[in-house]
Amino acid sequence: MLLTLLITAPLLRPGYLLLRDAVSIPRSYLTDTALGLGDAAPRAVPQDALLATLSVLVDGGVVVKAILVAALWAAGYGAALLARHLLRAPLTAQLAATTLTVWNPYVAERLLQGHWSLLTGYAALPWIALAALRVRRGGTTAEAGSIIPPDTTATEPRSGDRVGPDARPDSGNGPERAPEPAIRFPVLRRKATELTGTGFGSCAFRNWAVLVGLLAAAGLTPTGALLGAIVAVAIAGGRRLAGVLLLVVAACLPWLLATAVSGVAAEPSDPAGVPAFAARAEPWLGTVGSLAGLGGIWNADAVPDSRTTPLAAAATVLLLAVVAFGIRRVAAADGDPERTRARRILLVLAAAAVALPALAATPAGLAVMEWLVVHIPGTGLLRDTQKFVALAVPGYALCAAAACSIATGRRSTDDAAAQYEDSTLVPGSAGPAPVSPADNRPGIDRLPDPASGGTHRDTGSAPHGPASQGIPAPTSTEPAASAPGGLTGSRPGDAPASHSGGDSGGTESRPGGNATGLHTERAEGSGADRPISPGSGGTGGGPAAGASDSVPPEETQTTGIPAADRPEPVHASIALTVLFIGMLLLPLPDLGWGVGGQMRAVQYPDSWAEVAERIDGPGDIAVLPGGMFRRFPYSGTAPVLDPAPRMLPRDVLQTGALPVRDETVTGEGTRAQTVEDLLLTGGDAAELARLGVGWVLVERDSPGPLGESATTLAQLNQVFDSEELRLYQVPGVALRPAPEDRALLIGAHILWALLLVTPLLATLLPRIRRRRTLD
Repeated sequence: MLLTLLITAPLLRPGYLLLRDAVSIPRSYLTDTALGLGDAAPRAVPQDALLATLSVLVDGGVVVKAILVAALWAAGYGAALLARHLLRAPLTAQLAATTLTVWNPYVAERLLQGHWSLLTGYAALPWIALAALRVRRGGTTAEAGSIIPPDTTATEPRSGDRVGPDARPDSGNGPERAPEPAIRFPVLRRKATELTGTGFGSCAFRNWAVLVGLLAAAGLTPTGALLGAIVAVAIAGGRRLAGVLLLVVAACLPWLLATAVSGVAAEPSDPAGVPAFAARAEPWLGTVGSLAGLGGIWNADAVPDSRTTPLAAAATVLLLAVVAFGIRRVAAADGDPERTRARRILLVLAAAAVALPALAATPAGLAVMEWLVVHIPGTGLLRDTQKFVALAVPGYALCAAAACSIATGRRSTDDAAAQYEDSTLVPGSAGPAPVSPADNRPGIDRLPDPASGGTHRDTGSAPHGPASQGIPAPTSTEPAASAPGGLTGSRPGDAPASHSGGDSGGTESRPGGNATGLHTERAEGSGADRPISPGSGGTGGGPAAGASDSVPPEETQTTGIPAADRPEPVHASIALTVLFIGMLLLPLPDLGWGVGGQMRAVQYPDSWAEVAERIDGPGDIAVLPGGMFRRFPYSGTAPVLDPAPRMLPRDVLQTGALPVRDETVTGEGTRAQTVEDLLLTGGDAAELARLGVGWVLVERDSPGPLGESATTLAQLNQVFDSEELRLYQVPGVALRPAPEDRALLIGAHILWALLLVTPLLATLLPRIRRRRTLD
C-alpha cells in the first residue's frame, strides 16, 4: 500500500484525472456511446457505463481515483499471494514480488498514457491465476490462507461432529441439520454441474464464482478482458476448459455484444495503426530489451524521464538478473504437480509476452498484423501489442520472490507454519492440523511419522513453532523441537546415526526408530508418538550419558540442526531484502509522486457544468476544433482526450482518428467524419440538421483546426458563451430513432455487474442460509 500511495499521492487532492486517454469528470451520462452503440469501436465498454451509473451517487473523479488506487494495491497484494501459494515464499520474498509488480516501467507508461482502467485487468492477473488453479484442482475444501474461504454449507459436518474453534464439546452427536432446500431449476443445475464438475452450494462452485468475478473485474476494458482470459484458460485448461470459456464470454458480453450490434465488427481497422502502435525500442535497449524490461510503449512521450537515460538500461539489466536468478527454482518440480504446472505456465506466458510483441514489431510481423486488421474484423484490438507485456509480470514476480528467498537464505515457508498462521489449532492437539502428504516441496526435508504414516518436515527454522503461537514450550522431560510438532533437524541424505542411550550408554535399536536416527515415544496425555532426537533419554530426563561424546552439544540442543546449515539471523535477512527491493526501486525513481508529477488532479471550469445544463433538446453534439484531442490551459502540456463525450448528456460525435507519430490513424465511424468535414468546409446548417446534429460546441481554450466553420456557425442559434466554451443550437434537427438494441446492451451491462459481485454473493448467501437453518 505504501508504494501505491507514493505513486498516486498527487491525485489524492481534490480534482480530476485528465491526462492523455484518462478522463475523469464529476458526472457522466448513460448515452448510447457509453453503452457501445456509437459509431466508434467500443474501446471503453463497460468502463463508461459503470462510471455513468456510479457518478449519479458519488463524484466521478472520486470513483476513478478509488479504482486506480485499489487496482495498484490489488496488483501488489495479488503478487504476494501468488508467491506465497505457488512458491511458499516467506514474507520477505513476497515483498519483492509486490515491489516488482507495482513499481515497473509498464505501470509507469500506462499511467502516463492514461490507461488507468487497463491496470484493473493488470491487477487481476495474479488473482485470476490463483482462482483458475483452484478451479482446476476441483477440490471441495479451501487451503489455508486461500482467497476463497472454506465452504460452510455443503461439506461441513454436523454440529456434534465438529472440530475446531467453534466445536461444541457438550453437544455429543447432536441433531442432524435440516436438509438444504432443493434448487428449483434442475436443468440449470445439471448443465452447470456438467460444465464445472461441481454442485451449487459447494466450495468448488464458489471457486467458479470467484473466477468469474475476477474475469469481470479484468473486463473493465476489452484488453483487460483478453489478458484475464488468457491466464484463466492457460491455467485452468483441461476438463475445465469449456466452463472457463463460458465464463470468459459472459464477462466480455458487454463489449462483444456492442461490437456485434453496432456494425463495427464488420468494418476493418486502418492498417496504418499497426506500425503506429507497434512496440518501440527505447535507448540502449532495442525492442526486445525494452519489452523484456517491461517497457516499450508506442508513445515516446508517455514514458518517465529516467527511461530516456542510461538508467533504463541499468534497470533492465537488474530486472533480468533478478528474473534469471530465480527462474530455475520457479520452474523446478515439487510434490504438487498442479502447482508446478501453474508456475511453468506463468513462465511460458512471460516468455511469449515478450517474444510475440517483439516479433510483431519486425517487418514480417508488421505485414502479418496489417493483413489481420484488414481481413479479420476486430483484430484492431491487438495492434497495441505492448499492452500484452502485462502477461509477463506474474511470472517475473514469482522469479523475484524465488531470487529473494535464495539471496536471503529464507528458502520457503513451512506448511505447518502456514497452518499456524492461517488456521486455528484443533482443540486438545499439541500441534497444527496435518498437512497434505502430497505437498513435497524442494528445500523441505521430510521424515516418516510412525504414528500416522505421514511425514514430518524440517525447515531449519523455529520462529513458527508452538511457542510462537502461545503453546507452552517443551518441559525438561521433552526434547526441544526445531519445527512445529516437535521435530529435530536431521536430513534425509545423512547417514544413520549411532548413538548411546538409556542407562547402558551403548548402541541400541529401539522400536519406532528410523533410518535417520530419530525415535518416537508416546507423549503423556497426547495419545500420539513424537520424535526424539538422537541421544535423548526418552521421557526420563535429559540426554543419555555419552551423548556429548558423539554429537557436539551445540548442534543438538534446541534445534538439532548443524550449525553450518542454520539460517542467517533475521536482521541480516531483512537487510538483504531491503537491498534486493532497492535494486528494483532505484532505477525508476520518477515513478513516484504521480510519475514525476505528470499525473495530477485538475479542476474543470464551471462553464462545463453550465453547458451540460443548457443542452435540453434533441440531436447529437458536434465539437470544434476538429480532432479528438485537446490542450487546455488547466490540463498541462500533454494532449488529453476531449472530455465532451463524457461531460455532456447527449451523444458527442467523434471521428476516432488518432494522431500517432506524425500520422493519423483513421477511426471506424463515418458519420462523425462527415459532420466534421461539413463544419470545417462551412457547409449548410440544414445539412447538419439532416444528419441528426442538434448542437455544436466550440471549445475556445484549445488550439486546433476550425477551417471555414464560422460560415456554418453564423447560421445557428448561440445559446451560451464564455471564455472557455461556446454552444450553438441547430434549428430543425431531424430526430433519429433510438437504437433498437439499447435494452439488450443495458441487460448485458447488468449481467456484467452481477458477475462482478458474484464472489461476494457466493460467499455470503450460503452463510446466511446456514444461520437461518440453524436458528
